[in-house]
Amino acid sequence: MPVATDISRGTERLVGERDVRDRTASAVGCPLYVDLNGTLIATDLLWESALGSIRDRPGGLLRAPSALLRGRQHLKALLAEGCEIDPATLPYRREVLDVVLMARAEGRSVILTTGAPMALARSVADHLGLFDDVIASDAETNVRGPAKRDAILEDAARSGGARRGGPGFAYLGDAAVDRPVFEAADEALVVAPGGRAPRALAGFGGQLSVSGGGFWPALQVLRPHQWSKNVFVFMPIGLALTLPSISMVLATVVAFFAFCFIASATYVFNDLLDLKLDRAHRTKRMRPLAAGTLTVPRAMALGVVMFALGIGCALLLPLAFQALLALYVVSNLAYSLVLKRMLLIDVVTLAGLHTLRVLAGGAAAGLAPSFWLIAFTLFLFLSLALVKRYTELEQLGRRAERRHTGRGYRAEDLETIASAGMCSTFSTVLVLALFINSNRTLAELEHPWVLWPICPLVLYVLMRIWILAKRREMDDDPVAFALTDWRSQLMLGLACAIYLVAPHV
Repeated sequence: MPVATDISRGTERLVGERDVRDRTASAVGCPLYVDLNGTLIATDLLWESALGSIRDRPGGLLRAPSALLRGRQHLKALLAEGCEIDPATLPYRREVLDVVLMARAEGRSVILTTGAPMALARSVADHLGLFDDVIASDAETNVRGPAKRDAILEDAARSGGARRGGPGFAYLGDAAVDRPVFEAADEALVVAPGGRAPRALAGFGGQLSVSGGGFWPALQVLRPHQWSKNVFVFMPIGLALTLPSISMVLATVVAFFAFCFIASATYVFNDLLDLKLDRAHRTKRMRPLAAGTLTVPRAMALGVVMFALGIGCALLLPLAFQALLALYVVSNLAYSLVLKRMLLIDVVTLAGLHTLRVLAGGAAAGLAPSFWLIAFTLFLFLSLALVKRYTELEQLGRRAERRHTGRGYRAEDLETIASAGMCSTFSTVLVLALFINSNRTLAELEHPWVLWPICPLVLYVLMRIWILAKRREMDDDPVAFALTDWRSQLMLGLACAIYLVAPHV
């Protein structure tokens, strides 16, 4: 993590920085107590512990209600059991670290004070090496609000002679629930994402503006650029040899938006469950949730809203479409929780999810699924799913093991995956060739040979994707790549044009 690795150099750099000195000048002379969740880190370890339990220990959540009845601290302790959070990858707020480094450079004591369980707080403190002590929740006390104030006052009184800086204390935090701490502090600094201090803390101290929040991270987590994948719902009416009616087109448009909204909801859910893995990934660590620019509660709210919009669109379409969309949601949920960790089952499931889009598009338009279309899309999307997995493993290299990837693959599986992907590529083109020479095509087209150029065009697109993957020039999502790469667009455009012209030749 860049923030953590720059600490030693940052101490020397910050001693002479006027802006940080100005922010903390009034707090000089007091030990500094620093909050963890939402202050030192741009996330909340309680939420992350809960998500980790859902992902790794779902059975343990059955004990959560009884733990909560005994007190919030017991729930925190339960969620922290076996919770593996890597402190090196957490999204630390650089602005807060600047204040901490300045306080240490001035010879003051700095104490990490948090409502998080002691084990998690201690791991963060040990990793950073910036704190003289840690005050955190245990099985008896939930250190927040008045309890946090009392713990700080007791610690300050007990170690007043030992703490560097003299009597009183300064506090750096963000939570409105800790208002009693701000009231008792001699000096306070309110961490305010985007420069907006919580209303409940207005007037209790200066503001420390930090990055994060706003509209852009919320839009990013929904990944609207991935909506391009849902154009596959138009395949049934686009590949029909007869002109579709206006009602069929409108129904397919509604189906498109239903999948877009549902897909965004599932992206949010996947990101919530994959926080730990995403932070260890070369590029995924920049996603809003992993980077801490979007909070877990806001992301969950966004996911619920998008899911509701998707269901609303689905209710306007036939029952068959609703059933396929429900199957898509259940399959996506199973993939996120279990199937993505299973060898080969994950890529077959990914291929099936894309094929479900095609089938759902046909159901929305009232078109019966074609054997040829199902076979073609299955092999096509299996090839692309294998590219995705190959690219992820290739980027990790020798680190491509389950504990790093969360998948069932290892580095030595790369060639097997590539071989399976190439076989799927040629199977896709073979199915297309057999369709061109099928009895149905021969009966409906006067000159079916016009369709034959589509085979090399499709083969070019898929072979190029695999070659780029082998060259390490492919991103994590080959489906999105194929829909945005101009060469692929040109070839696929020519293939579509040929298919549309063929009935009139």
